[in-house]
Amino acid sequence: MSLTKDQFNQQVQTTPPQNLLTFNAGDLQTALGLPYVPVQPTIAWFDVVVGNLHLRSTAYIDPNNPKANIIEGMADGTVVGVLDGGAAIVASGYDWLHVQSPTGRIGYAAKMVNGQPTLIPKSITPTTPRKLIGVHCLQDGENAVASFLAALPAGYIIPSATVVNEPKILTLLAGRVKYLLYRSTLNENPPPIPDDFAAAVQVGRQRATSSLAWINTLPKNVYPIDSNERKWSPGHGGFWLGYLETLNANGRKGCIGSYGVGQPEPAQWATMTEALQHAMANGHLVVLHSYCQAGTTPGMLSADTFDYEQRHVKLFNAVPANARPDLILSEDGHEFSRGLFEGATPLVTYSDKLQQADQQYPWLQSRNKWTFGGETQGWGTSSIDSAAVPLANFISTGRYP
Repeated sequence: MSLTKDQFNQQVQTTPPQNLLTFNAGDLQTALGLPYVPVQPTIAWFDVVVGNLHLRSTAYIDPNNPKANIIEGMADGTVVGVLDGGAAIVASGYDWLHVQSPTGRIGYAAKMVNGQPTLIPKSITPTTPRKLIGVHCLQDGENAVASFLAALPAGYIIPSATVVNEPKILTLLAGRVKYLLYRSTLNENPPPIPDDFAAAVQVGRQRATSSLAWINTLPKNVYPIDSNERKWSPGHGGFWLGYLETLNANGRKGCIGSYGVGQPEPAQWATMTEALQHAMANGHLVVLHSYCQAGTTPGMLSADTFDYEQRHVKLFNAVPANARPDLILSEDGHEFSRGLFEGATPLVTYSDKLQQADQQYPWLQSRNKWTFGGETQGWGTSSIDSAAVPLANFISTGRYP
């Protein structure tokens, strides 16, 4: 068969070579007796790692073995060279850049995770991610809290802690926590709340006045939690307004809540706008609980995150910007029914995903991990005591196995 010149050239360009001996530049130079000089990659620009990032041998994450192709961990602030002109590769749900780390290793790194950038141009100063992980402590968790604090750098301050029924743990945590919350189950017998706003305000004032005796036994920087997972009703806006106004008049700060998963609905939340505005203007807090959708794989987020772990977004978007006080998720667990402990790695993996996802919501201050202690209260299967050190390492450094 005869070919024209153009047909021949096209066939040469489109037909892959067959049965050819292949070798690299190093093999050729060795065969010729020449010193091997590696070809230096062309760096298009330099990026800075935000948070912590894995360098992988391929642009892919195997969901069954996500660590399989990791060749290096790169800490926050690491400067990497971006190769291939900065062209991104889209694979396995991520945009990947071909990069060279300071060690000389070349691989692939995701440029964004959970909507947050992980690689930014070096000319832009990276924003240090906010630390949003705290702890929850039942009354028999004193030893675990001590181990946790010992594993943190000296003087390191965590964003929040919830303490139940044990003043000794408050003492341990003194000076190590920004927002310290206290729940006294002996004082959790809240009165019925009438639907009428004015009447509910009066009940809230009476509740705060009668609670001052035990609240004033706590250090001034501790926020008392009035009740646990109370169901919303139409009078809650008035109740919380009267309650917080009275605490404020007596030199104390308090909390709206705590509300459990699914409470209240966004429209119900909006009826409490006046109380929320008062809370924000006077340094009070909002307290909610957060757990995953039932059946969620350990370490992963719910399929419907905004109805579970990030339900706070719907609530806070239902009210004006001046009605968004600092929010503490005073119980933050993964398994839905009891917050069962699923292992240290799933615990910190899940926490990392949420910490990244929540960076954009300025009202959220902490997710207090459920729970230290629990062995003597029937919550032993939920206890994270054995993960005290890995959790402390993650909170302070962002790293985990």
